[in-house]
Amino acid sequence: MKRSVKLFVLIAMTLAAAGCGSLNAFISTQTAMSKVKQGMSRNEVEKLFGNPDLRRFDNNYEEWEFHSDIPGISSYNKIIIRFTDGKVSTMDSSRIDPPTFRVDEKNQGDI
Repeated sequence: MKRSVKLFVLIAMTLAAAGCGSLNAFISTQTAMSKVKQGMSRNEVEKLFGNPDLRRFDNNYEEWEFHSDIPGISSYNKIIIRFTDGKVSTMDSSRIDPPTFRVDEKNQGDI
């Protein structure tokens, strides 16, 4: 009996710690977003966020895209930072929700 209680407590603590990790990452991203200022260098942004998840560029600008999971739901934050002449010129963020699918009641089971 004592063994099963200890096992249950161990599993519960492990799950709680895993949830805290994603919450801490989410809070860390929110804190980093609040510190981004126009005119910051790529190096300064990299120190706040780490390496970008996606990177794209054109003749006059470069964009870095970061993704951050939102704890408890399947959405994530997308942060895009644009650099012009090597300095932050704009930042945009949005919440991305997973796609939803509508089931056609007449053709259930049809793909």
